[in-house]
Amino acid sequence: MPKPLKIAHVVRRYSSAEWGGTETVVCHTVAEQRKLGHEPRIFCTAALQPPGEPPEGVSCFPYFYPYFPMSAADRLKLDKKGGSPYAPALFKAVRDFHPDVIHIHAGGRLACASVKLAKRLGVPCVMSLHGGAAAVPASEMEEMLRPLRRKFPYGAILDRMFGMRFDPLARVDAIICISHEEERLLKEKHPGRTVRYLPNGVELKRQECRFTDVEPLRERPSINILCVSRIDYQKNQLALVDLLAARPACRLTLVGPLTAQWYAEKIKARVQELGVGDRFTLIPGLPPGSAELEAAFAAADVFVLPSVHEPFGIVALEAMARGIPLIASNVGGLPDFVKDGKNGMLFDPSASGSLAEAFDRLVALPPERIAHILEDARATVESYAWPNVIARLMDIYDEVRVGRC
Repeated sequence: MPKPLKIAHVVRRYSSAEWGGTETVVCHTVAEQRKLGHEPRIFCTAALQPPGEPPEGVSCFPYFYPYFPMSAADRLKLDKKGGSPYAPALFKAVRDFHPDVIHIHAGGRLACASVKLAKRLGVPCVMSLHGGAAAVPASEMEEMLRPLRRKFPYGAILDRMFGMRFDPLARVDAIICISHEEERLLKEKHPGRTVRYLPNGVELKRQECRFTDVEPLRERPSINILCVSRIDYQKNQLALVDLLAARPACRLTLVGPLTAQWYAEKIKARVQELGVGDRFTLIPGLPPGSAELEAAFAAADVFVLPSVHEPFGIVALEAMARGIPLIASNVGGLPDFVKDGKNGMLFDPSASGSLAEAFDRLVALPPERIAHILEDARATVESYAWPNVIARLMDIYDEVRVGRC
């Protein structure tokens, strides 16, 4: 039997109040590794950590952003998205843990510090790119860095002092990406580096087909559209508000933490402008696995993920696992598993009318055709089950550990 591994997972934040794709992946990864007899532990900053003790197996540490001045409002924006903090106590704890592998789930300074520590300890480190790296739109990167404008970046001095001015992707033992698009771009950017495609996983759900021997979607008095994702310009929920206005038989529910407050206000203003408030609901985040979140999924007739940039789109798999017809953007990692007309519908978020066309195509299908789509979706989901994904991850660990022997 292989020797159990001590695995340090380094994460920028791990907050139940701001749960997202990275937290979902890390949570399931740790759970599956424990089932296999390993000893994983999560090391993160205290960013957005709610009061009280963190969950079992999670260690949270103080942190700071090296910019002056740093208001509470700007700190919160960086906590929610795009921050690159210093957290010295975090890495002292990782060192004292004596890991066999360091798995990085963050970028910037946390990634650089992880790489330096792994080298000092003589253990391999791998880096997962949950938010993408090679394919992030310039406009999104500019928006993430907005809180740093007109601030003195004294972190540049610290970075030089501590040898942190380098690209961590050029020094890790393996880069893990979650889309074939990222895999191709990273292999071009880092020739000779170990780049591995490893998709996110999904927890299999009992699927109940709701489209056999029932009225077609187009004949229902109301069609409930659901989108579960961060309320954020990247996620493009404004497109769903416009769809709602053009389709009076629909209702729209958005569920997700507010990572861009200005964008949430823009959505609310558009809802008011278009006069669709009686058919619109925004729920600013629900805990994973909560009864309220499951009720939102259960009430949905159609799930739409309209992102303009989506490295993977784990929630699309979750919708498929629950037997909900899916419409998704043809971007990033989504077309790796969503096949247009076969297990879901794809649309081009940059093309006017594309979302409405995909929605109308789905709604026009007879119940038996939708049932076939859901059957194909179920088959897709089974190949992304977490035990299968984590088995492949452990193979990557073995590959980099052997490479260091």
